[in-house]
Amino acid sequence: MKAAVFDCHSGIAGDMTIGAFLDAGFDFGLLKREISKLGLHGVRLAARKTRRGILAGTKFEVMIRRSAHGTHTSLADIQNRIQKSRIHPGIKALALKIFRTLAQAEAKVHGTTLSRVMLHEAGAIDAIVDVVGTAAIFHHLALRRIFVRDLSAGGGEVHAGSHGKVGAPSPVTLELLKGFPVTFVANPHEMVTPTGAAILAALAERTTGPVALEVE
Repeated sequence: MKAAVFDCHSGIAGDMTIGAFLDAGFDFGLLKREISKLGLHGVRLAARKTRRGILAGTKFEVMIRRSAHGTHTSLADIQNRIQKSRIHPGIKALALKIFRTLAQAEAKVHGTTLSRVMLHEAGAIDAIVDVVGTAAIFHHLALRRIFVRDLSAGGGEVHAGSHGKVGAPSPVTLELLKGFPVTFVANPHEMVTPTGAAILAALAERTTGPVALEVE
């Protein structure tokens, strides 16, 4: 059985998740082939080595032609796009679970139903790529258990689509992080995005203690 440990001392976002796996050796060509099965137009993927302070890593980017941009959509629209794509059923199932988890949190926070909730930033094309890409990586690596440790969240404000500015972490992110051991640090930036939180809420195990690592 394969497991992964998310060491999120710098937070988590969809693009950060994919960048971490690419940096760990996941095949970027395979990722691009899987994303291409969504049939998106005007989208280009890039991965480049970068540095943050003394640390090196891989930056994953989704570049979208201006005419292809989208900002919000319904859960049903996203489900329909994924279901109609040519991606593997196992990848579809993981991606749909992430989006449904996110939509449930959005519905609760905004006092509405799944059929009426609108996904704002998460409905954008880059967020769809992040979620499906993460699902593809999990599927191809055959990951069965996901653990989280050192999950840090910052502060400040974040633009929440048509809702305007809200405090960070956003109410949706906080709803998704329930049950996870979160440390709030003095960083005036959004460190955990709704997409990143939804990935953890849908696929990771909630644990209150440290994760023991065995190195062979």
